[in-house]
Amino acid sequence: MTQRAVLVGVNYIGTSNQLQGCINDVYRVSDILKSVYKFNHSNVVILTDDQNNGSSTYPTKANILNALKTMVNSVQPGDVSVFHYSGHGMLDSSRSQTNMSDPREDDVIIPVDVLNKGYYDRSNEIPSDDLWDIVSVIPKGSFLFSAIDACHSGTEFDLPYNLCIDSQNTNSYHMQKVEQRPETSGSIVVLSGCKDTQTSLDAADSTGRPAGALSYAMCDYILHHTNNEINFVDFLSGVRQSIVNNNKNVPNLQEPQLGFGRMIDCGLIFTLLPNGIIPQLSDQDKKNVKEILAKVYEKPIKPLREMQSDIIHHPIVNTNPLPRNYKKPSGGWIYHILLQQQKK
Repeated sequence: MTQRAVLVGVNYIGTSNQLQGCINDVYRVSDILKSVYKFNHSNVVILTDDQNNGSSTYPTKANILNALKTMVNSVQPGDVSVFHYSGHGMLDSSRSQTNMSDPREDDVIIPVDVLNKGYYDRSNEIPSDDLWDIVSVIPKGSFLFSAIDACHSGTEFDLPYNLCIDSQNTNSYHMQKVEQRPETSGSIVVLSGCKDTQTSLDAADSTGRPAGALSYAMCDYILHHTNNEINFVDFLSGVRQSIVNNNKNVPNLQEPQLGFGRMIDCGLIFTLLPNGIIPQLSDQDKKNVKEILAKVYEKPIKPLREMQSDIIHHPIVNTNPLPRNYKKPSGGWIYHILLQQQKK
C-alpha cells in the first residue's frame, strides 16, 4: 500500500496575470502530507513555476498531465493518491461537455504555458474531460483525493456525484447526481475551491502571508483536527467555515464543493492514510505540525490587494479598483482577456 502525490502551484511569474501564494500552497500541503499522513518524500512530486522552465517539474500542460498519468498508472488496490492544484481556472464555453447544470461551459485549469507567451494559448488549457479520462481508471480498493484551488472549479474532473449539505443543519445532507458519468471502480473525491459560477480567493492569512483561500482553509482544518475522526460531511463543512473565518471581509464569495466518483456513505472517515487509519500524533508532534501554518515558502512579490465585499476584485489582472457599477464579464477575467484578444 503506497501513498503518492502530485502537487501543482502556478503563480504565473512575470505575467500580468500573476498570483501570489500558489507556491506557498503546494509546499504547505506537501508538509502536511509528510507530517500528518506520513507520505514518503520521494513519492511527492512538486511542480511550480519558480523552477527551471526546461525541467519536468515546470508546470506546463504536458508536465502536469505526464505527472498525473505516471502517478495514476502506478496505483494498485489499497494505494492512496493526492493531486493538488493551485492556480488559475475558468469556464470555457467553447468546450462541449456533460455538465447538467450548464452544458455550454466546461471547467479548465490554466498551466503556466497558457499565459507565459505574451498571449492566451487556449491549446494548453486542461479541461475537466482530460482529467476525468486520466483518473477514472484507478482500480477498485484505491483512493484518489484531489484539491483544486482555482476559480470556476465546482465540477472539476466532471465526477458523477456532489455532496449537498443543508447550510442550516449540517446533519442533513445527500448525494446529488450532477454528471452523466459511470461510477468509478476506485474511490475518487475532489475538493474544489468554489462553485462553477464563483471565483476563488487569492487571499492571505491573518499575518498577511499569501495563500489560496481553499488551500489554507483545508490545511488549517486538518491541522486542528488531527487525532479526530473526520467524516466527509465534517470535512467539507469545516473547510467552508474556515474560509469564512479567515476571510470575513469578503462574505459569501466562494463555497467549496466536494465531488465523488462513486456513491459512498459520506459518514465514512476522511483520511489519507491507507485502510482508513486515523492520524495519531503526540502533543509534541501536533505542536511541530501546527508550525506549518506559520511557515513562509515564497517571498511576497508585490503587496496583496485588499479584498472589498462591494467591489469585484479578482487577482487575474492588475487593475485599479473597479467602479461600483462595473459588471464582471461572464466566464471570469481570463475569459474576458481571451475575448479581448480575439477582437484584435
